Amino acid sequence: MNNNGLRRLEEIYDEAQRFLVRQIRDKAPNYNADVLIASYLEKTQCTLNLAGIYCNLLESAQNANMKSRVIGGSIGGVERLSSILFEFDPKKVSEHYGKSAEMVLAEIEKVLSPTGQIRKESKSIWPRYCETILSTARFLRQFESGDDFYNWANYFYKDKKSFEALPMILEKKIYGIGYPLACDFLKELGFVNYGKPDVHLRDIFEGIGLCSKNSSDDDIQNAISQLAKVKGVTSYNVDKLFWLIGSGYFYKHTDIGKRGKIGSMKKSFIEQMNSDSISGILTEIVFSGGVEGGGIVLNRRTYCDGVQDFFVDLISIDMNRKDEEIWGKSEILFVSWDEAWNYLVNERFYYMYPLEIHPAYLEFFKKYFKDSERLIIKEMPNWKESVFPNWVKMFNG
Repeated sequence: MNNNGLRRLEEIYDEAQRFLVRQIRDKAPNYNADVLIASYLEKTQCTLNLAGIYCNLLESAQNANMKSRVIGGSIGGVERLSSILFEFDPKKVSEHYGKSAEMVLAEIEKVLSPTGQIRKESKSIWPRYCETILSTARFLRQFESGDDFYNWANYFYKDKKSFEALPMILEKKIYGIGYPLACDFLKELGFVNYGKPDVHLRDIFEGIGLCSKNSSDDDIQNAISQLAKVKGVTSYNVDKLFWLIGSGYFYKHTDIGKRGKIGSMKKSFIEQMNSDSISGILTEIVFSGGVEGGGIVLNRRTYCDGVQDFFVDLISIDMNRKDEEIWGKSEILFVSWDEAWNYLVNERFYYMYPLEIHPAYLEFFKKYFKDSERLIIKEMPNWKESVFPNWVKMFNG
């Protein structure tokens, strides 16, 4: 991929993050938006016993279309199946029920009394889900323990040549677990280099032109992986970021919206990204300044609807063992000028050599120096002689 392609991927991820920050600050102002979002973006590999793995697989199996409402929603959660699945013991389930999905469904009706109508045609949700319960048990009974399963899965996961095969094996071995649900199960166990190519990511990626229409699951997965690689994050991170935009469901924060649901934002995000690509976001430098070893660039971004935000690029320069320059860059977002200005003051921008100041903000900087000159000189007694002349040149054009 060429540099333009890499920059495009970076822009997509960064804009998704900024978009979500703005939405949270608007809809949940009492929260630190960055911290809230970050709480969804990381996952460590957990170590479950075999019963926990069985339960998680069945949890993922219902995460398609309306299954979660019909299955978990009607019995108070998938974990309640433990009472008819011998505490999620795969071997006992296989021995007791054999291949009789009808027997499983009859026991669910008898013990758990699901709410709503239970359709019993072979292609209906409950009969198919009972087939999944049994095929999952048959698959998992080959493992002696949770550790045995993780050792098996890691054999594929940690080998680049076989990495893609792991979800495909689950798809083939377990009835009702397609490729997206297999990836969902794996990522929630902590295999974080898989994303779930679900409807939300598909709609967004196709909508902004990252993937072509009617892309395969593999195409969506590759796009997730490319975004993750460019940004130096996990596929889990990318998956969750765009899933939050698509679903609008902040399940860890049930005090937001309606029990964590603030409504899908993918239409707005797609429209914004597409309008940006046509008419462009107006990005202007408000201030740039340098010191030895790096510098700061404060930018103002104006969107098509007139909304503005600010972001700072922190640029650092280091040397490697060959005395070659290594450039680093990080970015901080602010939703108001006051936030951005306070950051500049805290970073002592006045110690820097000014490189550029937006004309609209020139008087603002002049006033600051007039009001704060004594405090600055108290910090740096030789500031007026060593640094300030550079600012005077900037002010005088």
